[in-house]
Amino acid sequence: MEMRVRVLVAIGFACALARGEYVVPDAKFEALKPRGLRVSIPDEPGIQLFAFHGNVNKEMNGLEAGQLARDIIKAKNGRWVFLDDRLKLNVGDVIYYWLYVIYEGLGYQKLDQTWTVTEFVDPNNEDGADRNPKPPVTPPPATCGRSPTLVSGKSACQGQLIFEEDFNTLDAAKWEHDVRIAGSPDFEFVAYTSERGNSYVSDGVLHIAPTLVSETRDEDFITHGKLDLPRCTGIAGSVECSKQAQGWDILPPVFSARVRTRQHFSFCYGQVEVRAKLPAGDWLFPELWLEPKDNWYGREYLSGRIRLAMARGNRELFLNDQKQSHIGERRLEAGCTLGMDQKVRHEMKNWEGRSGWCENFHVYSLTWTPDDMTFKVDGQTLGVLSPPPGGYRNLPTFTGSHDIPWGQGTKLAPFDKEFYLSLGLGVGGIQDFPDNCTTGLQQGGLHPKPWKNTSPKAMLQFWRDKENWRQSWSSGNSDLQVDYVKVWAL
Repeated sequence: MEMRVRVLVAIGFACALARGEYVVPDAKFEALKPRGLRVSIPDEPGIQLFAFHGNVNKEMNGLEAGQLARDIIKAKNGRWVFLDDRLKLNVGDVIYYWLYVIYEGLGYQKLDQTWTVTEFVDPNNEDGADRNPKPPVTPPPATCGRSPTLVSGKSACQGQLIFEEDFNTLDAAKWEHDVRIAGSPDFEFVAYTSERGNSYVSDGVLHIAPTLVSETRDEDFITHGKLDLPRCTGIAGSVECSKQAQGWDILPPVFSARVRTRQHFSFCYGQVEVRAKLPAGDWLFPELWLEPKDNWYGREYLSGRIRLAMARGNRELFLNDQKQSHIGERRLEAGCTLGMDQKVRHEMKNWEGRSGWCENFHVYSLTWTPDDMTFKVDGQTLGVLSPPPGGYRNLPTFTGSHDIPWGQGTKLAPFDKEFYLSLGLGVGGIQDFPDNCTTGLQQGGLHPKPWKNTSPKAMLQFWRDKENWRQSWSSGNSDLQVDYVKVWAL
């Protein structure tokens, strides 16, 4: 028996030596002209993910996300490629970076690396070879009707299908995760992650699911711990990427997810169609958004946000007004949000359904033209939003606000620039649930909303009420489920 054990140990040691530990290869850097950066490593069997994190002319602070950060989940043409086609570099610029590779289920890092820009290469041609080929750019055919739609700054043909996603996979060539601790302007009670438990594809449907932080961390982590988000896409070094719980300022008690097309697809004007099943559960809400690509008019709501569909997940949710208005899962809202600082305007249309919008899949659509926005559900018009004479800056909310920048644009400003698709699931926050509302409980009876939107302790107040809202969340039904997304040119 002793001899047999020695033989097995020797064989295992020899196999380990033969296999060797994986070493992250040196990355190939290419500064592109007129702008852009491409970083790649060669593909080989066993690689499941390649992540690049870097700063330009600024040293990395440990494993910070960096100004440049992205996970690549699929190799192309024999290489794993990070591409930022908007970055403007100069000769002599230094890229400080680190790499991360998942190989056969294990993670490997290459830390404290630098690369200096010495020359620029054609993005589609190096030594006569196209390492990252793209569809050829051809002039529109003679039958191409003129359209006001722009896709990445270029004109599209009338009625052309410019984006389609059926979610057979979560295609990294179309989507990236927005990884951050939620903050201004909505202050949702979540941290958005790229963890599989919060976003995954099953049977051709994208699921975005909320999970409690306490289910995977120590019970006191939310009140005393520190949350660091790897591969954070928020502002590096800020509380969007790392936060220490202190007193009443606790950590987000919920993990969720948000995926977006910001790096891959954006457009101005068009017809959008999303087939989705909205999440059910107290204080949950869907994020079916169009968000501004470049924040042309400023950060947050200054550049606007378009909401394709929103229904609060509470089965029973009433405003404490004379009508006891129902604003729960049967009330569908769609429209836009715009504003600055404390002056925020929600231009929304709403529709009361016979049953909750979370019970079945529905088709939500938007027709966005230079003049107005038309919202529909299952082919029926929910409402049309048109700016007032002189544009949105003339809404009563903004009268007297001399620093509103929308006068630089068209009458539809800020909704006259390119926007990208964003799909996510939010919890609580300070924008979507009015303070004067009451929710029904699973065990019967009514219960006031547990937090005040103006309170600095809002998230703590929400968390302390967990026993009342947690039982309304259920596996599957509390997910945002998206069957497909399609966008056509006008």
